[in-house]
Amino acid sequence: MTESSFPHHLTVGDSHPRLPVLKDQLRRAGYDIPAAEDETVFDRRFYSVLRQFQQQRGLLADGVLGPETLMHIEYSRYRLGDRVLRFDPVRPLRGDDVAELQARLRRLGMYPHVIDSVFGDGTDAALRELQRDLGLQADGVCGPATLRGFAQISKDVGGGNLFALSEKARVSRAGSSLAGKRVFLEADMLGTSGPRPDSPALDIARRLDRRFSAIGTTCILRDVGQTDPRLPDKLGADVVISISTDRNASPHASGLATFYYGSADDAPDVSPVGAALAETIHREILARTDLHDCWSHARTWESLRELSTPKVHVVAGYETSAYDSRRLGNPAFRDVVAEAILVGVQRLYLPDHAEPQTGVMSIDHIMASRQVS
Repeated sequence: MTESSFPHHLTVGDSHPRLPVLKDQLRRAGYDIPAAEDETVFDRRFYSVLRQFQQQRGLLADGVLGPETLMHIEYSRYRLGDRVLRFDPVRPLRGDDVAELQARLRRLGMYPHVIDSVFGDGTDAALRELQRDLGLQADGVCGPATLRGFAQISKDVGGGNLFALSEKARVSRAGSSLAGKRVFLEADMLGTSGPRPDSPALDIARRLDRRFSAIGTTCILRDVGQTDPRLPDKLGADVVISISTDRNASPHASGLATFYYGSADDAPDVSPVGAALAETIHREILARTDLHDCWSHARTWESLRELSTPKVHVVAGYETSAYDSRRLGNPAFRDVVAEAILVGVQRLYLPDHAEPQTGVMSIDHIMASRQVS
C-alpha cells in the first residue's frame, strides 16, 4: 500500500476499503480484533487495538491511523524466514523480519547500528561477515542456509549491545569542551503545519544557535528547504536537537516533554546518549521554568530511528494552553529555555565528578571554564 492510495489520517467513524486488510494484518500479528459487520469501518474496538499496537511499538498512542502507524503495520507482516532478505539499494526491504535479523546480528557483535527495520548497507555488511564466519557463501542473502547457521549458534553467544557501546565511546572520546563540536538543530519538526516565521520553537532554536556559536560550537540550523533526513550523519554532527511546541484539542494539555530513540518493550534497544541528553535537558528546563513535567520518553519514531547521530526531541509546551502560551510568548522565557538546552548538552560531556547542580550552570560558566582550560 502506498501513501498515495491511503488518506493521511483515519480515525473513529471513518471508513476505507483497505481497513479489512490492515485489520487482518494485525490479527496475524496476534492482536484480538473482533469481527465487525462492516470491516471497512474504523470502529471503537479497532481504535482500542490500534492504541495498544502503537503503545507496544513505541509510537504516539493516539488511536489515529497515520503514516507512521501504517508503516509499522506493514512492517508487522513479516517474521524472519517469511521471505528471502537481501540488500537492494534502490528499494530497500523493510519489516519486522529485517529488525529481527539486525537484532540477532547485534547480539553476535556484528551490527553496531540502530535497529531500524531497513535492510541497508550496514545490515548487508554484517550479514556477509556472519556468513564468512559460518563458512557460507558471503552473498549477503538471508535465506534458508543462513537461517540454519543462525540456529547452530548458541543463544548465549553475544558481543553486547555494540550500538550502545559505540555511542558511549564516542562521547567519552569527545572531551568535555563544546568548542569544536557539531550540533544540528531543527525547529517545529514535530508540528503538522511546518515552521512559521513567528514560531516560538524557531526563535528558541535561533537563540540557541547564537549561544553555541559564541562558545565555538559549530551549529547547523536546518533550513525549511532541507529535506534529507540523514543530513546530520553526513555532516558529522555530534548530537541533533529538535525543538517543537505542541497543540492539542484540549486546552488543559500543557507542559514539557522530551523524547529519545528507544522502545519500552525492548530495553536494550535504546540510544543511551539520546536518553542521557534528553534527561539532562529536561531537568535543566524544569529547574529554570514553571512548565509542567510531562516526562522524558523513549520512542521508535522514524525521525529518531533513521539517524546514527544521537537525537532528542524537546517539546517546550503547548501553544493551545493559555498557561504555556503566555510563557512561550515571552522572549525572556524563550531565552531561559535556550540556555537550559545549551547547559543540558554541556552536561552530557562532563565527567561525573565535575557535574554541577542542576539549574545553576550558565553560558558564562561554560565560557569561563573554556578560557581556564
